[in-house]
Amino acid sequence: MIKKLAVICAIASFACLTGCATYIPAEVRSQLAPTGVMRVGLNLSTTLLAKRDSASGELRGVAIDIANELGRRLEMQVQFVAYATGELDKAIGKNEWDVAFFAIEPTRAQRVSFSPPYAEIETSYLVKKDALMLRAQDVDREGLTVAVSSGAGYESMLAGLLKHSKLLRTSGFADSIRQLNEAKVNAIAGLKPDLIAYAAKQPGFRVVDGKFGAVEQGIGIQRGMDAAAQYLRTYVTDLKQSGFVSKSIASNNASGLTVPQ
Repeated sequence: MIKKLAVICAIASFACLTGCATYIPAEVRSQLAPTGVMRVGLNLSTTLLAKRDSASGELRGVAIDIANELGRRLEMQVQFVAYATGELDKAIGKNEWDVAFFAIEPTRAQRVSFSPPYAEIETSYLVKKDALMLRAQDVDREGLTVAVSSGAGYESMLAGLLKHSKLLRTSGFADSIRQLNEAKVNAIAGLKPDLIAYAAKQPGFRVVDGKFGAVEQGIGIQRGMDAAAQYLRTYVTDLKQSGFVSKSIASNNASGLTVPQ
């Protein structure tokens, strides 16, 4: 009986060592944090994923939670590197960050290796309240012009989607609003939750019904980091299956983010 118990304990101990603790190869650590500190690039214009607390200045959000959990598992310090709209993309290849939280899109994927998407955000259009356009599909018509922030994660998707409307690339959302107010464009493309929040505060605007797509969000690293890329694929899959991402979305009140299957 004692011998049988010893065997059971040994099996349980081995299961814990192999299942409860995950061995991370040194190559993965060196690729994700070559200096010993993992530098994490963030786009602060996507406030659903990351934003700075107005009172404390502390960064909060789903991307922050995922990055901190990655650092915990790697037993590495995390250093956040924040960028404005379009600037994170320009920093690819400049050795300013080790991992970055990006929208997954084909042009960028030629320069960055992506994890599977950990979340996605619907995209739609903001228009003037008296505009004739009621649905997302109404925006793609001859004679209409759509503003999009240059470098936004949905820019290339929208460029391939619109068959009749013209596309005007702007320097950011404020510039897009100016173009709409000056009647130089008829609609503004953007992340649907952000557009809804803006329209709620500005009675002269509304968001059309429906969407033109959804932007998948992933973790990107420089190409050629094969060991790290494989680890991030497993890591993100685990976070989704374990409910970590769903809990982070709820705790951050990130309404508008969904977890893809």
